[in-house]
Amino acid sequence: ALDQYTGALQWRYKTGDDLNNSPSVSGGMVFVGSFDKYIYALDQYTGALQWRYKTGGYVSSSPSVSGGMVFAGSTDNYIYALGD
Repeated sequence: ALDQYTGALQWRYKTGDDLNNSPSVSGGMVFVGSFDKYIYALDQYTGALQWRYKTGGYVSSSPSVSGGMVFAGSTDNYIYALGD
């Protein structure tokens, strides 16, 4: 995450493998999928891991957020809906 005014690095988070999608931001959280088969939820301001969920395959699609739910597809042929 970069500062919008200065471009200075604010935080970064290392996943277990490549990222091949764009993160989604909603409700103070950043959601991203990784080729390590996890969907990650990070604090928007600190980059701290809030939770992660392991799927059965690579997560190459960008997560989508709606109504408090996070949706992401995986190469295991499933769509995951994660939320409260």
